[in-house]
Amino acid sequence: PSSAAAAIYEINEQGGQTATDRGRDAHAVAEAYAKAIVKGTADKFVSDNPYFGAIKAFFEQMRPEIYFIEVVLVNTKEVYAGTADLIAKLGSKMFVIDWKTSKFKYPEMDLQVEAYRRSDMAIFEDGSRLEDQEKIADSGGVVLLRDNGTFSWEECAGDFDAFLAAKVLYEWRQKLNGD
Repeated sequence: PSSAAAAIYEINEQGGQTATDRGRDAHAVAEAYAKAIVKGTADKFVSDNPYFGAIKAFFEQMRPEIYFIEVVLVNTKEVYAGTADLIAKLGSKMFVIDWKTSKFKYPEMDLQVEAYRRSDMAIFEDGSRLEDQEKIADSGGVVLLRDNGTFSWEECAGDFDAFLAAKVLYEWRQKLNGD
């Protein structure tokens, strides 16, 4: 593990990007492009980000009806919050959508999206709120972005009880470590 970590640091020092950097940059481009779609300026949007082709392909092929972009979601009863990348309608269903640049979809991603979906409050950029919701969306989905211009879409079926159990374990660990 230490040699792997050293290799990551060496790559980063040589000007390479870490997975975190790639993900953050792809999220920023997806957010900007979604906002350009809403404003009607998507045809003028350009980006040299390697994931932009996949982002654009998702919007062109899936044709989501965008409701919210980068919205903070809160569950006031279970006491957690996170930021959803996109809330949009696909067909007749409202989805909480999460962009990912990982090579695979991991089971934990389903838990994350389910937690977002089960939020009861949304806080928008301007500070306004949508409160007392039974749930934010009908379903959740993950978009795996590829740097070759392709994407993979998967609707998620997360286990909310498993998320809550993981949250309890995380809180126990934080308390144990004195955080």
